[in-house]
Amino acid sequence: MTRRRDVLRSMGTVTASAGAVGLAGCTQENSSSGDSTMRIGMAIPLTGTIGPVGISMEDGTEIAKNRFESEHDDFEIELVAQDTQYEPEQGVRAARELIEQENVDVLIGPANSASAQQAGEVAMQNEVIQMNPAASANHLTAEECRENHFRTILNSDMEQIITTRHALDNFGPRMSLLTVNNTYGQAVRDATHEIVEQDGGEIVDDLQVAPDTQDVTAQVETLRNTDADSIMIRVLGNASPAFHRQAHEVGLPDEYPMSTSVLFTEIKALGEYLEGYHAWSFFSWEDDEDENVQQFTEDFQAVSDDHEHPWNHTASAYWAALLPALAAVEQGSMAYDDLVSGLKGIEHDDPVPIKLRECDHQAQIPMQVVELVGSDEYEHPVREPINTVSMEDSLFPCEEYDCTM
Repeated sequence: MTRRRDVLRSMGTVTASAGAVGLAGCTQENSSSGDSTMRIGMAIPLTGTIGPVGISMEDGTEIAKNRFESEHDDFEIELVAQDTQYEPEQGVRAARELIEQENVDVLIGPANSASAQQAGEVAMQNEVIQMNPAASANHLTAEECRENHFRTILNSDMEQIITTRHALDNFGPRMSLLTVNNTYGQAVRDATHEIVEQDGGEIVDDLQVAPDTQDVTAQVETLRNTDADSIMIRVLGNASPAFHRQAHEVGLPDEYPMSTSVLFTEIKALGEYLEGYHAWSFFSWEDDEDENVQQFTEDFQAVSDDHEHPWNHTASAYWAALLPALAAVEQGSMAYDDLVSGLKGIEHDDPVPIKLRECDHQAQIPMQVVELVGSDEYEHPVREPINTVSMEDSLFPCEEYDCTM
């Protein structure tokens, strides 16, 4: 059976009526109706091991499109997707094609930090807004910040601020750290060291692993013999299932409190191997009683072919598509300078509150520490909130970042 999503992808664009009347500065205009058109290009992974992340983001943009369409008239949004396969070179290529050939007003992605900066420079040269719902390396909204770049996902510090401090406060001051050896892993490693030092703790073991390795025997053995109070894990790619399976086989999670960062596909695939781990989330999607969260979940299930519950990346991509359209309505214009002005400091409260800080365009979002626990309702662990951190406390102050905007 042909899925609706496959048909849309084969067409190359997804179009929805939405928006504001008579916007100035748009790239396209429907001559018969005078409707304005905002073209949003998505350079995201749709295939490969990270493909489910991109699909969850694509679902988020479709929710944004549908909701905006229901509240505004005479504003057409076109969503154009390019598959990056999570490869840095493919990410830059896709972004360049969307900007220079598809003439998009807004670029969403690429999803990895290695290509997001270079693609954003291309976007800036062409006066295109870059919305970032996935790449989390600090430098993107710190020393290498740009006026056209707005991040709707957390930066590397944010996931570490809440999970590291939770571990230090609840398990003890001595921590072992295992990170993936790439741009993301280095950013997380730096953040963890800074937070542990600030809070008077100690990194006992500082281990790294290549993202594509499937042999983490040496790292697991080191951690089995650590005298740390807890273990912080930040791994990606093949290294993630390899580590969690091997750690489970030797009973590591039974001996030490474990903190990790995992995708929903990993939660479903690894199941009991992750039970008892602590992680971060925007909220606990499976059973959150907040009305906005429940409605977002219903809207997600109406558009998704692939997933049972929204991901954090679904929400971040939802904001990445929705906020520029809201900024255009507020400004009465889609001109580049007006979109930059409209997005600075913009706030939205659905499905949870978000604000794009004026100083560095980094999203402030309330964060949860969750425990992955077994469930009678689902075949995979669910996220049970154990601590919530406000948007103000989940991120370091502006003056601690080297952004000169």
